[in-house]
Amino acid sequence: MARPLRILFDLGNTRLKWRVLQGDLVEDEGHLPVSEPNWTGLMQRLQAAADQWSSAKDGQAIGCRVGPRALAQELETRLRQEMGLTIRWPLADSSLQVQWAGQQFFLEQQYLEPARLGTDRWLAALGALVKWAADLGGAEAGPSDSGKAQLGLVSAGTATVLDRLAISRLEGGWRGQLTGGLIYPGFDLMRLALAQQTADLAAYVEESIGRPLAAGLAIDSVGAVQAGIAAAQAGPMAWAGPLDAVMVHGGQASAWSEALARLDPEGRLVARQAVVQAEDLVFLGLRVLAESS
Repeated sequence: MARPLRILFDLGNTRLKWRVLQGDLVEDEGHLPVSEPNWTGLMQRLQAAADQWSSAKDGQAIGCRVGPRALAQELETRLRQEMGLTIRWPLADSSLQVQWAGQQFFLEQQYLEPARLGTDRWLAALGALVKWAADLGGAEAGPSDSGKAQLGLVSAGTATVLDRLAISRLEGGWRGQLTGGLIYPGFDLMRLALAQQTADLAAYVEESIGRPLAAGLAIDSVGAVQAGIAAAQAGPMAWAGPLDAVMVHGGQASAWSEALARLDPEGRLVARQAVVQAEDLVFLGLRVLAESS
């Protein structure tokens, strides 16, 4: 018998990403630009995937929203009118306890106003905790037999967000504690600021895109722009303190990983350069919430 329909949404500042799940299988997935969303095409694909179930109303829609509220409202309306689904938008809380895949997971945060922590950060932390337990907890990336680790979470998108997640093993499960973070402009916003707010750098910014990143100080203006932005992206890792591993996700994940490799070739900031590109952290967090509720 087919499992219930689950549709996951990740509404960011640039893209609306979506995924349709049946158990562990991804039936369909895609993304729309926030600037010009093709609602008709999206609903046709969602409905086509949902036709495999006797009734889409038996399913569940859950999403993460940090992008435009108007788009979230439009999505809610279309799902309700065309598929009979009500989407749930979870918010961050001071703590969370879920059981998933036979283990208990406890997630906590230290924000002074817990609900104002970005939902994407909260869900990515949950996804990272689950992924660490499944993939990395017993591997050589783990710092000790105790299961304790200091994990950096980096979302490299329109903005770059760095969070530190302290992980510890419990009997029958895992605990993750978000101990603080940083938010700063992403690669494209830094380029845009230089191009628009200076008199002569626009041409250098344009030339720097896609150019191989050199190590160390640059000896030309194009290289200096590129290296300066890369250093500004990876440099805040020093504020997070020594880390045992980093999980990075988002549209600029590859560029950010390359910047860190240039900045920290000897692994002083991240032990053994244990940097993992994990694109599905928000989706994994959403799935865990959907299947544990």
